[in-house]
Amino acid sequence: MGPIQLSTQDHGKRVASVFEMEEEGLSLFPGSENPPEHAENPPLKRKKGPAPKMLGNEVCSVCGDKASGFHYNVLSCEGCKGFFRRSVIKGAQYTCKNGGKCEMDMYMRRKCQECRLRKCQEAGMREQYVLSEEQIRLKKLKKQEDDQARTVVVRPNPPNSPSPSHKLTPEQLSMIKKLVAAQQQCNQRSFTDRLKVTPWPQVPDPNNREARQQRFAHFTELAIISVQEIVDFAKQLPGFLELTREDQIALLKTSTIEVMLLETSRRYNPEIESITFLKDLSYNRDDFAKAGLQFEFINPIFEFSKGMNELQLNDAEYALLIAINIFSADRPNVQDQSLVERLQHTYVEALHSYICINRPN
Repeated sequence: MGPIQLSTQDHGKRVASVFEMEEEGLSLFPGSENPPEHAENPPLKRKKGPAPKMLGNEVCSVCGDKASGFHYNVLSCEGCKGFFRRSVIKGAQYTCKNGGKCEMDMYMRRKCQECRLRKCQEAGMREQYVLSEEQIRLKKLKKQEDDQARTVVVRPNPPNSPSPSHKLTPEQLSMIKKLVAAQQQCNQRSFTDRLKVTPWPQVPDPNNREARQQRFAHFTELAIISVQEIVDFAKQLPGFLELTREDQIALLKTSTIEVMLLETSRRYNPEIESITFLKDLSYNRDDFAKAGLQFEFINPIFEFSKGMNELQLNDAEYALLIAINIFSADRPNVQDQSLVERLQHTYVEALHSYICINRPN
């Protein structure tokens, strides 16, 4: 008897009920479809000088979404602007599953990153226009100094004083404490659901069909509890409830699998190579396989968890990473992208300062 195939559609339906969503949903295995042939467009060249005044009906030169202005030399939306910037800063290398022939639009931009990046470059986006975090910081500092110089005498910092970017503001400290407390509270609350989970069968025969079905149900129910934890945590993130219900749902639907991977790595025990759920339920790769999951799905989870564990991140860093992941403006169906991006920037700045203080090297 072959292993039970993981039905992502059924799993998505059960998980979607947690969000009270109308659409079906979460795909554990984002599939690749056969898009139309890629039509090459010549790059848009713009003369130097002030950007033309926006009329309000312009579309992104990359994906066709509503444009927000000229970014890196190209008329584009906030999503493609952010994607291009992140790709350049990380030096990302993407691979297209369709041989580089994807026609880029608002749907395909999330499906194929290689073709999206190429379309950004073909449209005329220039890597040299992308500033690093350090360059942005220095630019902001220079602007602040120039503004102060026009009104008062600038007082230089005393020698050997800490850089302003290496200090956590009282607001940031308060936010980080709130995130960690919320994370622990959500974890504790889920411990009470342990009795509701289908028991792990103690049957020695690995091919016993009923036992395999019970194990699969066991894992599915653990996943649903994990999703509920994520939803509860998201609701406590400063700024999340400022979003419309539609944007809240869009962000949760598309970020949940990634957040679950971060949570999984937080619970990884390298000594026994196992992942712990609900405080003391630990499972190794063989346990996942006994539940019917394929090793091509299991191995990446454990390798990712192992790699993250080697970074020795603490709860504060995980909480900030999860918040940054949830507030991703280029998720599908997000309407107020500018607000989502502003909210995310708050957490990015806090994480950057936190790391500079606690991990100076």
